[in-house]
Amino acid sequence: MRLVPSVPNVLPRHVLPGGIYVDGEHIPEGTVLGSCQYSVNRNAAYFPEPEAFRPERWLCDELNTLGDVGIARRAFSPFSAGPRSCVGWRLAWMEATLILARTFFSHDVRIAPEAPCCHGEAKGKDCEFELVGHVIAVVNGPLLQFKKRD
Repeated sequence: MRLVPSVPNVLPRHVLPGGIYVDGEHIPEGTVLGSCQYSVNRNAAYFPEPEAFRPERWLCDELNTLGDVGIARRAFSPFSAGPRSCVGWRLAWMEATLILARTFFSHDVRIAPEAPCCHGEAKGKDCEFELVGHVIAVVNGPLLQFKKRD
């Protein structure tokens, strides 16, 4: 959800009457603002090594301080934030957790041997699938094989 947000584009908000100051800059009322989740999620100020898939970045340990994890958590908002955030975010988190847990409990998963990786590059290199974003995001890959466990 960080590397490939489902809604990668700007979620527009209108500046209220009287305007607002952001980093010392006055933004007049009526201006449409927004933050692009794709860009925020790949900002090294919030996520060191932003292009890397490192699930451990969310855990406090000898490499990640509580402050680092807090910064990442505040920057990560896949369902937006505030009064106009997704009304179904709790249900979405619960469903995603349940689906992943049940799938990995009952199936062995691997990258399909014939799967194209890295646009024809050798397997084993860092691989990123292209994100196509319009209103929602589409990613072509990865191709996986599932084998039911006995």
